[in-house]
Amino acid sequence: MILELWYETIEKLGGIKALNTQVGNYGITYQTLIALFTYLPFKPIVMYKFLSICFDYVLAVGSALLVQALYDSQSKSLFLLVYSVILFVPTVVMNSGLWGQCDSIYCSFIILSLLSLVKNKKIPSFIFLGVAFAFKFQTIFILPLYILLYLRNKSFSILYFGVSFISFYLCCLPGIIMGRNWLDPIRIYLGQIDETRINLLYPNLSGMMTQMNNGNIYNYQIMKSFLIFLTLAILLIGSYYLFVKDKVWTKDQIVVYGLWIIWTCVMFLPSMHDRYGYLVDILLVLLSFKYPILWINTTFSILESWLVYVSGLFGIDINIQLLSFTAVLNYTYFTMVVFFNKYDKLLMKSIS
Repeated sequence: MILELWYETIEKLGGIKALNTQVGNYGITYQTLIALFTYLPFKPIVMYKFLSICFDYVLAVGSALLVQALYDSQSKSLFLLVYSVILFVPTVVMNSGLWGQCDSIYCSFIILSLLSLVKNKKIPSFIFLGVAFAFKFQTIFILPLYILLYLRNKSFSILYFGVSFISFYLCCLPGIIMGRNWLDPIRIYLGQIDETRINLLYPNLSGMMTQMNNGNIYNYQIMKSFLIFLTLAILLIGSYYLFVKDKVWTKDQIVVYGLWIIWTCVMFLPSMHDRYGYLVDILLVLLSFKYPILWINTTFSILESWLVYVSGLFGIDINIQLLSFTAVLNYTYFTMVVFFNKYDKLLMKSIS
């Protein structure tokens, strides 16, 4: 397992002393935690899974609090229901407990950022956003929501984005103290987008084009450019519609629009990995508690993710083109629900 190899490399380089060296494609913050774990007498895979599983519980608590905030409720029943469901979402269980991946970590901080945002606590929201970004580059998918909120309402200063930048670098400070360049945290992420495959087993539009690539770099570059421009076009058109649609966004709309933005990014951008839909699944589950119409999207999205995880973990072949076709249809249905306000038609009453 490549994660164990990176762990052993950090251990051989001296644990904390290894922070002056890039190991694998770890971000500095995550590498710092792994470096600390090398001093403990446990197997690498145990430490990887232990860290991620701990954040499964952070994710569950944050998710439950976010649903309570959307309901304006302090219901313990609602909290326990959401908390329990999140812990048993198949992709949450498999991502941390079976795969030892760290998606629950950065997603926990994004959920906490959204929770702070809907509670009108702007500075904590931007702090959590920066911490999420310090753990994983995919946090950038939620960034357009914050930009749109700034342009739409001007309810906070543009300097708040600097708060995220500062919290990001504070998380990377151990590596910088140990000798890393100040630009290294950004360079690591830029290196992660250097791919030559149009699809990395994630069911989206590029998954319907996998036969067109066939390892041909020229075809890859053409499709990559097309998909990037297509994503930008959809985001710009959709954002303009959302921008002029309502004078003030409700708490629910902030989360719904955030989900649409993230899902648009992973659905149309090239070279998306098999785990990039993790946050989409989580937000769909949370919103489904209030808007039952979304359980249709949630069920299909989690089923698609589960099949991809089974393929990645156990080597079982799946038809990525067929799966991608259903994923695009699922996203399209969700987009229609959002942009035509259909989710308002079937509001579930608060659980008391």
